[in-house]
Amino acid sequence: MTPRNRNRWVFLCVWAASSAYLATFAFRGWIPHDEGLIAHSAERVLEGQLPHRDFDEVYTGALTFWHAAAFRFLGADLAAPRWVLLVCAILWIPAVYGLARRVGDCWIAALITLLCVAWTMPNYFAALPSWYTLFLATFGTAALLRYLDVRRRRWLLLAGVLGGLSLLVKITGAYYLAAAGFFLLFLPPEESPETLGAANRAGPVYPAFVSALLLTFLGSLLALVTQRFQAAPAMEIIHFVFPSAALALLIMQTQWRTRASTLAASFTDLARLVLPFAAGCVLPVAIFLVPYVLAGALPALYDGVLIRPLKRFESATYSLPHWHTLAYAIPYGVLLVLPLRLPAFVHTLATGLGAAGLAGLLFYGGDPQVYPVVWNSLRPLVPLAAVALTVALARRERPFRRAPGDSSAAFLLVAMAALTSLVQFPYSFAIYFCYGAPFVALALAAVVRLQAPRYRVLHFCVALFYLGFALAWVNRGFIRAIGVQYMFVEQTSRLDGRGGGLAVSPESEGLYEELVRVVQEHAAPGTYIYAAPDCPEVYFLTGMKNPTRTMYDLFDPVAGREQRILEAIERHDVRVVVLNRFPEFSPPLASPLRRALDARFPRNANLAWFRVQWRE
Repeated sequence: MTPRNRNRWVFLCVWAASSAYLATFAFRGWIPHDEGLIAHSAERVLEGQLPHRDFDEVYTGALTFWHAAAFRFLGADLAAPRWVLLVCAILWIPAVYGLARRVGDCWIAALITLLCVAWTMPNYFAALPSWYTLFLATFGTAALLRYLDVRRRRWLLLAGVLGGLSLLVKITGAYYLAAAGFFLLFLPPEESPETLGAANRAGPVYPAFVSALLLTFLGSLLALVTQRFQAAPAMEIIHFVFPSAALALLIMQTQWRTRASTLAASFTDLARLVLPFAAGCVLPVAIFLVPYVLAGALPALYDGVLIRPLKRFESATYSLPHWHTLAYAIPYGVLLVLPLRLPAFVHTLATGLGAAGLAGLLFYGGDPQVYPVVWNSLRPLVPLAAVALTVALARRERPFRRAPGDSSAAFLLVAMAALTSLVQFPYSFAIYFCYGAPFVALALAAVVRLQAPRYRVLHFCVALFYLGFALAWVNRGFIRAIGVQYMFVEQTSRLDGRGGGLAVSPESEGLYEELVRVVQEHAAPGTYIYAAPDCPEVYFLTGMKNPTRTMYDLFDPVAGREQRILEAIERHDVRVVVLNRFPEFSPPLASPLRRALDARFPRNANLAWFRVQWRE
């Protein structure tokens, strides 16, 4: 079999196996308020409402239109957005394989692709925007690498369009744009050996300009992190600032050592890279703005996309693990950053012992003492990848001269891993690591490719270990405990009706079945109820309407809130209220509002953490 045919068959097998594996998780498990946010927002768009103008859209808004289209064609239930996510995930797998093929042969690419799949959607298959920003960043990275190969600016334009779409899905799409910007600044003018190390004829103005841009970015990032975590920002600085700083130093080193013949040529070369990318980014954003311009709703869009999300920094926060957990990454960090020159027999012995040790860890991976150690050995891999790239390039006599394409591709993948990992800030719950995990795997593989080949067997064993850990202990675990401990929760009961048949725990199915029954017993179909805080799933599952513009109450302005809610309740003749006594993000309802609701809705029933109240 020729290498080309082997590569084709390996890819097809990996694609089929990965797709089938994803399908087994597509309708399993849920976090109610996430599913409710997705579905209730899409339903309001189907009713003719405009995100941000008519209701508090939590994200930019494009994904809500996407889900509304899924409702229109597939039916309005919780399964429709997941069907669409599954299709998009299946189309994403070839892009991952293509990127992995850049950093290894077909077998390495197969392992990396399986690793990327196992550490993503199977852990939490909700149609949230972070999965879509991952997809778009992957496609955008493939477009940038294609530009690196052929030097056609249409690929920069495509990469920019994908970045603009990512912004429209969620504002964190800006992290992909930042990583792409790092890459474009890193590229030498022609990336040809003749221009590398050219004499300093252009002067220091252009390198100083690039350095100022990078230092401004790093200063802003540092200020953001330290302002939010004033008490103990050390881990946040290591994870979120240090990788970008290492990459910025590489860019500055490249720019000071490699310049075009004139100052004008330097800025011209930069413009040829940036302008097509920026034009592509602006195009989808401009199209998205059209209905807001026609409706005179640009101020509402600006407030909803750039101002209100800052409130999440006040309420929705989750710190990284304690600094001592960095020690769990030291063994692999030494292998990655400082590969020692060992005799052949010692290297063989170390490989055997390492493989045996990893097998033992995998066997006991579900143990309460082992599980968090493995998880926390993953979290520092992004800063380690940045350090390893810096060391690998520094060891070369002249960076890029031996393998310019490999060096630039490695830089791009590490930049994507470093910048997209900012999705974990400021809510560093373990699943947020999974939103960027594929770029971590790709970045590490790219760095290993730049190193001497003698330790690649050990790296292969480490990748196999993390793949096995994901399959055995992460994918099968409960989303609420991910990253903390292995917890298996039976999820075999089905949410009927608008639940779309999602597989949930028997307790969750029983609670929401009873909740829907009680609400529908005391409110006419399709009328208004009031459900708060942070439980939009109640509106959707019961088929009732929301009298407010609120999804999560933390986004609702405090001034005049009680009066505003009571007026909406009276204006829409609300007969039933559902109170969530343990909201995840927002504070419980204020006492004056609670007393007013008790007076208006005296009859009640307690269902787990919900309290249902209705009028006589």
